[in-house]
Amino acid sequence: MISVAAPNLIGIVRFHVVDAKDLPKAESWFGGGISDPCVKISNPESGWEYAETKTIYNTTTPRWDQIFYIPVYDKQEKFKFTVNDCNAFFENVTPGFIHV
Repeated sequence: MISVAAPNLIGIVRFHVVDAKDLPKAESWFGGGISDPCVKISNPESGWEYAETKTIYNTTTPRWDQIFYIPVYDKQEKFKFTVNDCNAFFENVTPGFIHV
């Protein structure tokens, strides 16, 4: 018999990603300098990505209004919210982030 140890679930955190205002325009000649923002929620220590919002195209004032539920296994767990220009043709550009 194989025994697998699983971490104990402490709780579930609810994040509501609403909107952003006045994001910098993308520096892309191809897209005309308009951003296609999305938000990624990750663990800044492990790099594990928990969730990603939908991409809102051609705007610097996106409104996502999305809710995410993420399990928490450690009281010291931190979350990083990264706003990216989620361009389909080029690598994502990161205009900003915040640690929670």
